[in-house]
Amino acid sequence: MGVDSAWDYPLLDRNLTQSSCLACHDVAKLPERQVSLVLEGRKLYEEKSCGGCHRLGGRGGTLGPALDNEGAKTKHQLILTHLKPPYATWDWHQAHFRDPGGIVDGSQMKNPALSGPQVLALTVFMLSQRQRDVPESYLAPDKVEEKASKLHPQPLTGQQVYQQYCLACHGEGSYGRWDKTFRRFVPGIRGASLQATADRAYLEAQIVNGRPGTQMPAWGAKAGGLLPEEISAVLDYLQPPDVRRVAVTTARAVPFPARGDTTRGAALYSTYCSGCHGLAGHGGIAPEIANPVFQKAASDEFIITTIRNGRRNTAMASFQPQTPGAVGFSDSQLGDLLAFLRTMGGPQAPLSANVNEPPLPVPHPAEALR
Repeated sequence: MGVDSAWDYPLLDRNLTQSSCLACHDVAKLPERQVSLVLEGRKLYEEKSCGGCHRLGGRGGTLGPALDNEGAKTKHQLILTHLKPPYATWDWHQAHFRDPGGIVDGSQMKNPALSGPQVLALTVFMLSQRQRDVPESYLAPDKVEEKASKLHPQPLTGQQVYQQYCLACHGEGSYGRWDKTFRRFVPGIRGASLQATADRAYLEAQIVNGRPGTQMPAWGAKAGGLLPEEISAVLDYLQPPDVRRVAVTTARAVPFPARGDTTRGAALYSTYCSGCHGLAGHGGIAPEIANPVFQKAASDEFIITTIRNGRRNTAMASFQPQTPGAVGFSDSQLGDLLAFLRTMGGPQAPLSANVNEPPLPVPHPAEALR
């Protein structure tokens, strides 16, 4: 008989027993040598940005399943089609970490590129995630303290938030990335062009509310579980105060065309924009212009500046280059296109959204096209 042929919860292999310690103890208070695999697994969970897609302890993304009770699953709750016997749950986890798509058909989980020891450590960490109803009288004092401390968590730094929840999709963030799993471009959210055009309110809206209908989830306290202090910290990390201060100090007035004719704008959009952004502003390979969060947070000035100058180090080119002899949109055409883009947001699309600072300098087109 196989090790898992009859029991829902068979005896663990010797190298997996560390996963049981968390039922009664705070892993941080135990001798490191006794729980080294659990600690390494937790570190990998954070470093590999697993929380970008999975919720754990009320925090994380929603693309994948929540993992709070992952260790309590039986083999009957797992897809075993591509797994060889004996079908132990830990065998499934290890095979899944090595090749997610090879175990679950159509999986959107990226291959975490783990070594053998790392696969084992992350498996042990997953097995440790069990929501057991253990009487408090059975718990060690350190576990009681851990439960109390979770009621008042210490906020992460901006860099820690980015590492744990953003890195998996956005990478380092300076460049726009083609994601072959999602089959779309992921914005370079730390890129120079975005920093020069987006105000803090715009960035905060994208983080707190996400982009409904896309892979970008909401990260506010009631959704992704981030504390207000953590959102503020990651905003500082994305757009450091000194960078913003320099941009505002050197700001200059920029003439922006008014909204023009929607019919002419629709023709321009169909010809030049729909190939990436989708015919109706969604469903394409680029950010969704029709998304309600974007439409509410993005000012007319933000949209015009982006079209004019593009986004450096992304697939978004400049459509109104200022170099002699260059071909691009006229100001009148920009106004027409803007008018049509605002129809995608419905009647609530604002003339200007939360612009409380002087307009920022427009990057030179030659810089935008690099």
